[in-house]
Amino acid sequence: MKKMLLGIFALSATMILASCGGDSRDSVSVEPQPSASEQFSDEVLADAEHDWVIAGQYLLADGETVNGWAGSDKNKMTAASLKTVAETAGAEVATALAAKNVKHLYVYQGAQLGVNDAGWKAEAMKDGKKVSCNGSFALKAIKTTYDAEDGTYLSEQWIPDPHTAHAESLTPSTYFVPTWVEAPDELGFSWASNPVCIGGAGVYTVVVAEYNNASTATEAQYGIALIKTAEKESEYGAYEEVADLRETKVWSIIGDFTNGWAEDIDLVAVEGKDNTYAAEFTTTAENQAFKVRANKGWDVSFGASSLAADVNKELFGEAIGDDGKPNGNILAKVAGTYTLTLTVGFAGVSISIAA
Repeated sequence: MKKMLLGIFALSATMILASCGGDSRDSVSVEPQPSASEQFSDEVLADAEHDWVIAGQYLLADGETVNGWAGSDKNKMTAASLKTVAETAGAEVATALAAKNVKHLYVYQGAQLGVNDAGWKAEAMKDGKKVSCNGSFALKAIKTTYDAEDGTYLSEQWIPDPHTAHAESLTPSTYFVPTWVEAPDELGFSWASNPVCIGGAGVYTVVVAEYNNASTATEAQYGIALIKTAEKESEYGAYEEVADLRETKVWSIIGDFTNGWAEDIDLVAVEGKDNTYAAEFTTTAENQAFKVRANKGWDVSFGASSLAADVNKELFGEAIGDDGKPNGNILAKVAGTYTLTLTVGFAGVSISIAA
């Protein structure tokens, strides 16, 4: 009976060991796995020649407003390693950067975007739609040099920047970077447009990296990531969809020669040409000003900045206001009868005028 009980006990012990992966002689020791941050290099990739700052009209980590686009000790970024990025911004961003040939790497923690009023609007693409938002969502970086004599940071290169600094978004769900092209695309974006946070009002960690390659039209030299660390309620945090101008069908001319800006001359759709309108108008004296507007209101209007490149500058230019500064109106320098043709795109128009 004792032998039978011993046999049952031994069999049970063997089954337990088997269910655990075998007996002690066959067990394999498992080494502890490194944490996400430990998988990345801890080499700090500092720029020996420049200080880096983030610039815009947002709130700093301490809630102070950055009113302008300049560097200071308060919005100065910290040189970082890939390990630091993994710890502060997440392994996903660090992994993306590990696949790049990174030269310099910087981090700023605590930027509050979209929670104050910058006093102007920025535009971006969000969820496949063009939107406008408060300028406190716009964010760039600057490579600077510190002037010890007067304690200021001198801007040397904006990131992104026309011609010199092509930057890509490492977090496209939170950071919109416009196309790096000189002429505006169909939606009106070009390298002159501001990059914008599209992740909503909140507190963000900002990561900026410089790669070991030059900027080209197809290859970015810089990468920027925005990682939201906290939500923020804000009356300035809304994104408003921008209407497609091509959906507007009522266009007209109004100016000095239309009963003193009191009446409109209707533009008529040109047969066979999409989004094209035209009308004949007559100026009654020299140096009369006018504009083109939508729906006979002033919410959407266009002037001298929308003149086509081939418009005769001896006949048409930009009007000057009483203060001696350009005021945006088109100036008809010579009295006469002309044909105006308006070509409408998503975000802008082109105005051609022929005698």
